[in-house]
Amino acid sequence: MRGPEPIRALRVVATPPALDAIGVPVGAHVVRLAPDDALVVGAPDVTVADPDAIVERDDGWVVWSLTEHDLATVIAPRVHWPLPAGRPAVAPGLMAGVPAVLRLHHEWSWLLCSAVFAHELAERLR
Repeated sequence: MRGPEPIRALRVVATPPALDAIGVPVGAHVVRLAPDDALVVGAPDVTVADPDAIVERDDGWVVWSLTEHDLATVIAPRVHWPLPAGRPAVAPGLMAGVPAVLRLHHEWSWLLCSAVFAHELAERLR
C-alpha cells in the first residue's frame, strides 16, 4: 500500500440538507464526516444553501489511495465493523484504533485521516 499524501480540502459545517445539496465540479468529492460536517476535496470553492454555514480551507488531512487488494488485506482486518457492501459509501470509524474515514467509490477508494494521526495510522497499517 502506498503512503499517505496531503490533500487540500474545504471544511463545510452546515445543516444536513444543505450539505446534501452541495454541487461540486467534476473530479471533486464531498466526504461526509458527520451529518452536519463534510470535507470537499478538489473544489476551490462551494456554494452552500445555509446562511449559517461555515466554509473554511482545511489542509489538515492526508489520504491513502487504496486498491481493492489494499481494502481486503490491509484495511478490512483492522476495522471492527463490516465495510459497507454498496458503493459509493462513506464509512467513518477507527482504523487500527485511529480515527479515519473510508470513501469507497466504484472505481477507487480513499482512506482519509487527520494529518495529526497520519504517522500513527501508517505505523499501525504496516
